[in-house]
Amino acid sequence: MQTRDTQYCYYSNFNLFENTSQLIKKEKFIKALLQTLGEEWRVYAGYAISIELEGSINYLAWQFCFENLLFTWLENEDCQYDEFYDKAILRIQPYKIENVYFRPVFDGFYYSAQQLWSKMKLSRPPSQESLKQVDQIQQEEFRPIQNILKPLVLVSEKIINYFKKEDQVQQQEQTQYNQPSWKQISKLTEESLPIDLVENAYIYVIQFMENSYKNCQVAKSFIVNIIELNQDVLSKFQIQNQSVKVRIMQPSNLMYNNLLSIWILANAGVQPQYFDLIGRAKSLLGVNWKDNFQYPVEIFFKLITKLYGNILLNPQIKAEEQLNQLLKSLKVQLAILWDQEIVQQTIQNSQ
Repeated sequence: MQTRDTQYCYYSNFNLFENTSQLIKKEKFIKALLQTLGEEWRVYAGYAISIELEGSINYLAWQFCFENLLFTWLENEDCQYDEFYDKAILRIQPYKIENVYFRPVFDGFYYSAQQLWSKMKLSRPPSQESLKQVDQIQQEEFRPIQNILKPLVLVSEKIINYFKKEDQVQQQEQTQYNQPSWKQISKLTEESLPIDLVENAYIYVIQFMENSYKNCQVAKSFIVNIIELNQDVLSKFQIQNQSVKVRIMQPSNLMYNNLLSIWILANAGVQPQYFDLIGRAKSLLGVNWKDNFQYPVEIFFKLITKLYGNILLNPQIKAEEQLNQLLKSLKVQLAILWDQEIVQQTIQNSQ
């Protein structure tokens, strides 16, 4: 008996920068933190981390120390002192820590960040313990949403080639792998996978997703997460179609929020005008950086730099409104690009 191939039902979900107020607060937090730490902290931070090159000790600029402590904080703001210290040291490796300077620098950063973060009341995602069990969830408890997911394609196997560059595709075509069999999601499939139930299952699953780079992939000009809703979850939401697995593709919120933080740091004067955004992204992401991230990261920084330049040239936009306007424009432009490269092109390939 021949084993039937599992079919994968793909949906698109563009959800970047949904909560602009939190991103604006992040910018205010960074600027307030820089002001609170002051000049003396910067001097000490400039001697806190070093590297030996050609037999001589070279101290890294205070910006390097600040950026690494900041990113450690943004990813682990709930950590206690000792745990936060360990995570900060892990991020800074393999550079040498000059403890006589680093300890007071670390303490100043930790307690200042803690006080400012609490004062600004930045909201945090709910912990798993605070969420209800699946079988306790009632349908009416879900917030109303209007078609956040767009059905894309049904494929007979994992997508092999579409999300790779053309030169990689040509090499792949010469291998033993076959092209996947594509077709648009059929009416029959949509009837067995009602969009509102798929959305509810997605909303439930996304609450449990950790802030992790582990499942980041590249799709055209985007760094994405692909979230699979398994049968255990789908069955809880009255979806009984056993022949397909549901996968939802969306831009990586964690990645793009961090790229935005890197840009905010540059714009806040942490680095001079020749600030290398790509280089800082590689440095701050560390082991989480992948070579194929470079193209979508370049696309993002070119777009945000262009949009911000246009805003600066507009005398009608006040300084305090610039970031808010930038985020709105950025979201619109990225949504257009997502629709062109992911939704429309995927549908064209399936016809």
